[in-house]
Amino acid sequence: MAKCITSAQLQEIMDAAERGLDEYNEALRQIAGIEVREYTSYQYFDECGDYIGDDNEMLLEDILANAGVEVHDA
Repeated sequence: MAKCITSAQLQEIMDAAERGLDEYNEALRQIAGIEVREYTSYQYFDECGDYIGDDNEMLLEDILANAGVEVHDA
């Protein structure tokens, strides 16, 4: 089953990205349950610990989709 976030939460994640990578990664963890693990690049893992991608030219929408997180309006 897909996890859902609101458009406002998506905006929160995008706003956090403008404040820096640490805040972006923390917002992804808190809002979408996506954990980041540092390697030679950042690797993203879903709530089950499954690898869903890395930060090499990967868009936020792709990261969320790979984690099964959908965006819905409240």
